[in-house]
Order: sequence, then structure tokens, then C-alpha cells
Amino acid sequence: MKDNVKRLQQAIESLEEERSLARQECRAWKSFLKAVRLSTTSTAQATAGAESERNRTRVETLRRRYEETVMDTPNYDKEYGETIDESLQAEFGTNLAEKLSSGGGLRPLTRRNLLVTTGDRVEQNRRYAATLDDECEHLREAKERIQAIESQLTSVRPPTDSGMPIEQRIEAWSTLEELEERCQQLLVDRQQFIDKQLRPSIDSDIDVFTEYLYEETGSRHPILWVVAAIAKKIETLRTGNHLQSDSLP
Repeated sequence: MKDNVKRLQQAIESLEEERSLARQECRAWKSFLKAVRLSTTSTAQATAGAESERNRTRVETLRRRYEETVMDTPNYDKEYGETIDESLQAEFGTNLAEKLSSGGGLRPLTRRNLLVTTGDRVEQNRRYAATLDDECEHLREAKERIQAIESQLTSVRPPTDSGMPIEQRIEAWSTLEELEERCQQLLVDRQQFIDKQLRPSIDSDIDVFTEYLYEETGSRHPILWVVAAIAKKIETLRTGNHLQSDSLP
């Protein structure tokens, strides 16, 4: 049963790593948003004669700041691997990306659209990081409950053991039923968390989301996998079948 806790711990560690990266991306977008705001203020105060040259300078500065912030996160090359122009097009769309070419100008409408879109990216990253916070807390709570169930389960003897006094056999049956109910409650709580908190806060399908987070654990739903393994152990004790059970899919 140590493998069950190990699998959950692996899921938590994978989630914590993703959460750390999400926070770094959020900070990077906030830094770029600050650069856009500073550029907007400075450009708006420029004199008419210097406007064209200042616009080109501001665009070059923004591109450099984009590289130093959004494109400088630890997982950027592994996750995206895009050039600056590819990244700008992916994040801001073709029209805005073209206006952010190094030889182009930074006009009022372009600046305004850039502010709005960058602000949206900051908010998206903030929500994503908050979602990962909630998921991490949920997994930690589930791990504690599962550890408590497994700890109690290790002390239960099969109630089919004819060598046990009848009172102990009845107590063993009762304990197994209680542990089974606690497992079922874990499943109910997980499904409610997915439906009420996780699903409304993500943009992708829930299976795609969890597979991305937990693919290295061997199961995109580690809590469900572990609960299924415990349920199988409970059934083995209940029936007195101590033959090694088949691996779970």
C-alpha cells in the first residue's frame, strides 16, 4: 500500500512544479504589462516631431522586454520553443503582432489593444495559478484521508478467518464496511470538487487537463486510481482471497 501514497505524492509534486511555473509565468506577464504601461505613458507625452522615432524605439523596447519577461521563463523553450514573432502572433493575433514588428510604429489603438490583451493574459495566468492552488490543497487533503484509511486497514484481519472469535470477525466486517464507505466518500468529494471548482475554472476538457498535470504518475486521475486499489484490497480481505490481485489498468 506504500505505492498508493507514493503515487499521490508524485502527483502532488508534479502539481507543485506546474504551480511554480504558472506563478513565474504570471509574474513575467505582469512585468511585461508594466512595460506596456510605461511605454504608453511615455509615448503619449512625446512631441509631434519626435512621435515617429519614439514609436519605433518603443516597439523595439517592448519586443526586448517581451523576450526578457514572457519568453524568459524556465519552461519556455520546452513548452513553446517559438521565436519572438511566432510567440507574439500566438499570444496577440496576427494583426497586433504585425504592428509589433521592430520597424513598425506604436499607435494609440495598438497600445490600447496591447494593454487590454496583456491584461487578459495576466488574469488568465492568475486564475490558472489559483486553480492549481485549489487542486494542490484538495490532493493533500485526500492524501491524508487515504493514509488514515490505509493505516487502519493494515490492522484488519480477514473476517473469513475461522480461527478468529466471532466477536472479532464481526468487528472486522464492520471495520471493512466503514473503510469502504470512507473510500466511497472520497470518490464523491472528488467528483464534487471537479464539478463545482475545477471544471468551471479551466478552459479545456477535464481529462485533457488532468492528463497534462499527472501524465508522469501513470494515471490522469490519481485519487480515483488509489481509491480503486484500496477498494480492491478491502474486497480481498472481505473474501479471504490472499492471492496477488491483477494490476489495475
